[in-house]
Amino acid sequence: MNLIPKNHKHLIVLGVVVFLCFLGMALFMNNKLKARTELLSNNKVLDIYYQHKASNVNHEFSKLISGLSAAERMMMGIQDRGQFIRRAAGLKNVLQNDPQVSQGWYACFNPKDTLFNVPEIGAAKIKNWLRREFTKKNDPQGSKGALITQADSLYWLQASRFWLADSTMVLIGLEVNLQKFQKYLWNVQDKSIAYAIILDGRGYCISHPDINFIGKRLPGLKQDYLDLLVKNNAVIKETVFSSYLGLPVLRTASVFHIGAMDWVMLVDTPAFVVDEEINGLRKNFIVIGLFSILIIVGVMAYLQHRWQKELMLRLELDANRKLLLLERKQLQIRTEKQEKENALLQLKVLKDKVNPHFLFNSMGSLNALIDRDTKLAREFVIKLSRVYRYLLDSYPNGLAGVAEELDFAAQYWFLLHIRFGEAMLPMSVEVKEEHLDRKLPFLSIQIAIENAVKHNMLSKEKPLKISIRSQGDKIVVVNNLQLRAFTEDSGKQGLSYIAGVYHYLEVTGLEHGQHQGEYRCAFPLL
Repeated sequence: MNLIPKNHKHLIVLGVVVFLCFLGMALFMNNKLKARTELLSNNKVLDIYYQHKASNVNHEFSKLISGLSAAERMMMGIQDRGQFIRRAAGLKNVLQNDPQVSQGWYACFNPKDTLFNVPEIGAAKIKNWLRREFTKKNDPQGSKGALITQADSLYWLQASRFWLADSTMVLIGLEVNLQKFQKYLWNVQDKSIAYAIILDGRGYCISHPDINFIGKRLPGLKQDYLDLLVKNNAVIKETVFSSYLGLPVLRTASVFHIGAMDWVMLVDTPAFVVDEEINGLRKNFIVIGLFSILIIVGVMAYLQHRWQKELMLRLELDANRKLLLLERKQLQIRTEKQEKENALLQLKVLKDKVNPHFLFNSMGSLNALIDRDTKLAREFVIKLSRVYRYLLDSYPNGLAGVAEELDFAAQYWFLLHIRFGEAMLPMSVEVKEEHLDRKLPFLSIQIAIENAVKHNMLSKEKPLKISIRSQGDKIVVVNNLQLRAFTEDSGKQGLSYIAGVYHYLEVTGLEHGQHQGEYRCAFPLL
């Protein structure tokens, strides 16, 4: 049945009537929902400003103690006081990872002596705090923080405690000059109109846009208010008058957990900013309402073409359905191809794990060692077993840690050194400590060493020199170039395997080739 009016004038009149009806309904609903909309919009806008500002503040404070977190991980591998002293300088550099950290420091306590390496400014206060807080008996808390005043500046101290195997208590920590940190925060690119105030549990300012407030108690805050926030982990929203801006602000107060500290964060948003946002939302609501009415009128004006639109829509849907089926089929084909390549890659890794020629050469070297040097022969057997244990370990994703690869390379070089003697110079390893926890394709360093031995002449007069070092975000294996005239295996299979891993992971930057009398293999870290 066709419901389209035959007279176009009737259609126009009907459209005008519908327009006026919808306009009247929109005005009526706007008045009824105005109060409710303002309340919801107010809370929503305030939450957006609060979350944005709180996220930025949390990010900046977390960066301050990122070095302490990294140093804590390094401490897990330290067993006694001597080992700690040897690594103390590196630990201190890690503690000062963030430029805003004033100082990194440490202290050692054992029954024989006490060692402090703390800043000269405020040293007495820091030592007293460490003795008072960390030498208590039966105190399970391993991380603590404090605020101290020194030379008209407020400092934040954060420390962690560790017990070593020789009963030495080690304390590592850092300090932050909060006035200088506040100046840094002024220059941080933050598009938020709101500002944040950080307080301790007694109401003293730790961070405030007016640097003169730092270290002083924020006026107008009661202790009961702060206790309610901290003890109940509460969130309080209220409207207050800001003495800093001289304007009413919408304040969101919450607990700010950072390190071992439970502070209070106040995020103040000027009230007029929220009002402007709400007015903008209201205008958008009216515009959307009017636009909706115009759409309805336009749809009614074009009802006479409905059957044409339905036909075109049906054809378009059918074409889209076919296109979607085709894309899904192509995606399925690509997925199957990728899975097949991955399976072949894993198979290649397994085939390359055990090299019979290497085993036969190692057995020959061992046979020569048994009569000549029994102790060295036993060490050779141990190294060989470690090499094959590593080769037979399961790495389902084809990746291994840099530290593991370096350790395996050292074992592998030892076996080669026994075989070739003075024809191989000691291997040089200069890898940054932060690179040790990164990943590389399994056996990548060993493949580079094996190719160096396979393609170059080795003799006492022309020994082979291999070095491994960090360069940018890569591990680079370099050897001097003294090519053989002929080799049975080009060695490209190993590098092709590594290239396949990087291609599968969609990582670029793999490099290998001759450069200024050397052969270099550069492996991007993962």
